[in-house]
Amino acid sequence: MEVIKLAVEKIKEEMSKESNPYIAYIGNYVLENIEVNKPAAEKIAVGSKTISESFKKVQGEARKIAQNGIAMLAEREVISIVTKYFEFEGVQSSVEDIQTKAEVIEFPKKESIEDKPKQAQIDFDASLDDFLK
Repeated sequence: MEVIKLAVEKIKEEMSKESNPYIAYIGNYVLENIEVNKPAAEKIAVGSKTISESFKKVQGEARKIAQNGIAMLAEREVISIVTKYFEFEGVQSSVEDIQTKAEVIEFPKKESIEDKPKQAQIDFDASLDDFLK
């Protein structure tokens, strides 16, 4: 059990040094699954596996599929990459368990032409000849 405690300390220490929210996300996933993965805990404890390196693996996979410099990975893909990197043999949390809560933003509804109230028609009668006199 000592190895797992040391690995947890190392993960928490690495998370505290980083301000990147992705590092925190990956770190939380690792912390939730480290107890059932003693071989991975041993690698973390000796420093051969880190959150930062797992994040680099995620970035590398994203670069492979990037188009015009833009890539997007689903959470499941990220977790799969991290699970493979740390060589987890089993996991005790699902993606849904570690999802961060996103705030739903509702944008105001745009008015269509039909939604706008009809304005009174203004009777306008002008001739160019009236201005040239």
